[in-house]
Amino acid sequence: MSESKYQAYIREPEMFKLYTTYTDRNPVVWTRQIEDLVRSLKEASGIEDEEQLHAILLAFPWLSSPAYAERWFLIDMKRELEGVWKLIESGLE
Repeated sequence: MSESKYQAYIREPEMFKLYTTYTDRNPVVWTRQIEDLVRSLKEASGIEDEEQLHAILLAFPWLSSPAYAERWFLIDMKRELEGVWKLIESGLE
């Protein structure tokens, strides 16, 4: 997910910003996006607990939220994502 957003930002930064502004200002779209992310994470992880799924999503904004897109060039995305995931994964065991 983070990689696809990163690539979208690189390919079409203006469209990415337009979509981000639209999503941030539209609570219905924002809610649907969060629900889609929870569903996707649930399928990928096998976790059933909705609170746990939401908590995991809260750990990733720096790496996935369009609000931080301009900063993505300043970090090693893959390394940062793996670090956050290792922390979460250790708490799930």
